[in-house]
Amino acid sequence: MIKKAFVGCLFPLLAFGKIDVFVDVHKEKNNLIFDIQATVENPSKSVNLPSGVPVKKLTDNGKVVYFYTIKKPAKKEIILTDFYPTQKKLDLYSLTVHLPKDYKAVSEADEIKNFGNNTFSFVFNHKREGITLILNRDWKIFTFKPRKNLSISGYFLSKPSKELLEKAYTYIKLYEEQFGKFPYKRFAVVETYSKEGFSVPTFTAIYYRLLQKPYILRLSYPHEVLHQWFGCSVYVDTDKGNWSEGLTTFFADYQFSKDKDEYRKLVLNKYEAFVDKELPLRAFRYKSTPYMEALGYCKGMYVFYMLENLLGEETFLKGIKDFYQKNKYTLASWDDIESSLEKISGKKLDWYFSQWVDKAYSPDIDLKVKNVSFKNNSYILTLNFSQLQTFRLRIPVVIEALNEKKTVWVDLKEKKEEKTIKTGSYPLKVYLDPTYQVFRRLSDLESDPLIYYALNPKKTLKSEPLNLSDVEKKNVIFTSRSNRLLPLLVNEKTLPNYPVIKAFKNPLGEKNVLVLKEIPIPLTHLGSFSTVYLKNGRPVFERDISFFKNFSVALSAPDIISVGKGATTFKELIFDIKNSRAIYIGENHTQFSSHIAQLEIVKALYKQRKKFAIGLEMVQTPYQKYLDEFINGNLSEKEMLQKIQYFKRWGYDYKLYRPIFLFAREHKIRLVALNAPKEIIDKVSRCGLGCLSDEDWEKITKDLDFSNLKYRQYLYQVYSKHKIPIDFVKMYESQVIWDESMAHSVARFLNANKDYSIVILAGNGHLKYRYGIPSRVERLTGIKGKVILSNDDVKPNIADYVVYFENVKHEKTKKLGVFVEKGKDGLVVKKVLKDSLAEKLGLKKTDVIVAVDNQPVKDIYDLKLGLTFFKKGSCIKVKRENKTINLCL
Repeated sequence: MIKKAFVGCLFPLLAFGKIDVFVDVHKEKNNLIFDIQATVENPSKSVNLPSGVPVKKLTDNGKVVYFYTIKKPAKKEIILTDFYPTQKKLDLYSLTVHLPKDYKAVSEADEIKNFGNNTFSFVFNHKREGITLILNRDWKIFTFKPRKNLSISGYFLSKPSKELLEKAYTYIKLYEEQFGKFPYKRFAVVETYSKEGFSVPTFTAIYYRLLQKPYILRLSYPHEVLHQWFGCSVYVDTDKGNWSEGLTTFFADYQFSKDKDEYRKLVLNKYEAFVDKELPLRAFRYKSTPYMEALGYCKGMYVFYMLENLLGEETFLKGIKDFYQKNKYTLASWDDIESSLEKISGKKLDWYFSQWVDKAYSPDIDLKVKNVSFKNNSYILTLNFSQLQTFRLRIPVVIEALNEKKTVWVDLKEKKEEKTIKTGSYPLKVYLDPTYQVFRRLSDLESDPLIYYALNPKKTLKSEPLNLSDVEKKNVIFTSRSNRLLPLLVNEKTLPNYPVIKAFKNPLGEKNVLVLKEIPIPLTHLGSFSTVYLKNGRPVFERDISFFKNFSVALSAPDIISVGKGATTFKELIFDIKNSRAIYIGENHTQFSSHIAQLEIVKALYKQRKKFAIGLEMVQTPYQKYLDEFINGNLSEKEMLQKIQYFKRWGYDYKLYRPIFLFAREHKIRLVALNAPKEIIDKVSRCGLGCLSDEDWEKITKDLDFSNLKYRQYLYQVYSKHKIPIDFVKMYESQVIWDESMAHSVARFLNANKDYSIVILAGNGHLKYRYGIPSRVERLTGIKGKVILSNDDVKPNIADYVVYFENVKHEKTKKLGVFVEKGKDGLVVKKVLKDSLAEKLGLKKTDVIVAVDNQPVKDIYDLKLGLTFFKKGSCIKVKRENKTINLCL
């Protein structure tokens, strides 16, 4: 049964009963003769004997004694695994061996009795699967006894190492803490000349040249020690599938791996490389082929990894411990693991084992972004998931946004499902399980350039290609870089100028690789690497494993243009502006993408520095105290909007600005009113500065600068495009008052708060070329600041940056669809538009609107406030024919 290296415990047929085996070994020329006497008490109807060997049979008092001889070449090492009678049940075996003087022997034993004359009895008092006997002429035996009732021996072919035995004891203590006391009184590390390693009860056999290698000591060594619990004391019921390799791989190889993310990705690549036709995990017996190894070890490991994630580490560990304690020295199956985990967790797990152990396929999942919207101060992503086969999964989705990276676990159970995920920052990319928490099929983009893929003979071209069509959907091994096709497929700049073995993704393949093999090293054991080369005569191994490579685009990354320098990134923008005391962010008032740009820059700055305020063009200076009360939590949002007379003094939908107001309140960021009173600006635009009274002059700054002729010329070009005739001089005067008022507000804040900066949110027109606000703040404070325009043309010196964000579907204030006029008790409805919200609610001509959600309505501005927060369940109160009624959505 020893077929491959490290297959765990051996699995011959099993029996209940008692079988005593005596082996007399002696030399005869160049052979070793094994004279065997085997006594079977109460034999079953069918006793299986070694094939091809003449057997004599003697019956005595219910016992059957078998006599036979096996001949082997007298090599320096002989491994016997099929020299004894077996039955179809577990048996109690005893083994006594008489050896030639130059040989030593090892077998399963809690105790080894030396009868002298090189005769030994291997005492093992538990029912077991069979006997292993190894003879060797060259062993140096060293024994370490770390505690009472436990000895650890080394059968060394290389230099004896107490440290190696102490390392075994370290692993024994670790696993005792997790699963229970070491099952035997003795453990041995047996070095062999055979490259085919294995574990059996009480010892592990390992190829002597491997044992000293660091990766063996770190991964395979604890794996083989752990088999003493799983596979060698809890035996595997192989008819129902071999669970032990996946379990030991998880608790040993995986747990001791240096990079667990890389280990999982490597496992998925290995499975992908060797799978031709998928089989159920329950079909795995031992690693007879590379695919079977990938199935039992790789998928098996993942099944336990995901179980731990599902149940929690503590519950999972308790469940596996219960499984061990309950099934020690008996045959156990996947069903027994399921039973223990259900008992400890209190959860039904039949669905889990059914889909992961019994299904002959693995999850193949696709994710697409359907749309992105903005609502309640969050971005809402609508995602479509699809599976080729239906699995019940809990899988992570990672949202990469401008100012955060967010992981959300999504539950899937149908072939096609739609899910929504919220994120607080502008979403750019959506990744499905980018660190490989779930066992699944890799996409072509996710597979890595590993030599594994070229080791699958069914998918690898057997000769060097002559045409590109030969390379399509194939793994190809090139033995020389002189092949004329190679430079067409591989960037030659990535090839070193020395001999190499190197794997590349095949651009004409689907999860295929191209391997350039210029070094005479067999590829067989290099599967997990991408590159191998020689340095000072010794091989160097490198691996190219990628993460976060396969994604769906949520929103296009913002274009950031550094004026005069060219394109840059959002991160570089924030790095450049974060230490400026004045940061101007422009807007096109009605474009939500402009306000998204402002919001995301504010969020990024908040992460970099906490001490800054936000200056608002849309709020006028007499109302500053209400902004303060709103930020301090003393005014509600509705109350704040009423107090600052937002709907009377600023004509744009408040929901365009709302995300910034709410972010500021959440993080206690000061809001600063910048603008002059609307009445004064309107008065100047009608009849000029000469119309202002002394009282008006007291409300604005007298420090007005009209000296910038370029600004005047720029404004003239802007206003001359208006279809309605405009008195430019008066308009220019009002514009300067507007700009100077905001500039003086900014200057006052900066001079009063030396350790603060301020972010000024204003229309692009007030910021372009630094004419409006920025140059005036610089005149007043000496602070130049940074100017960022949104969705504008890039022209020389127009700003420091121009940014372009993708527009996002967002929540807008509902339009009622009525004509109204102010009446004695409220707003009188003069007309209801067809197919409008008003018609849907049941509003009628002559109705008097008196309240929205119990908020009194006296004028059109009260109605706009009510509609801003109008939602399902909201009501409009109207008077109709001397009755008061509520019309609800």
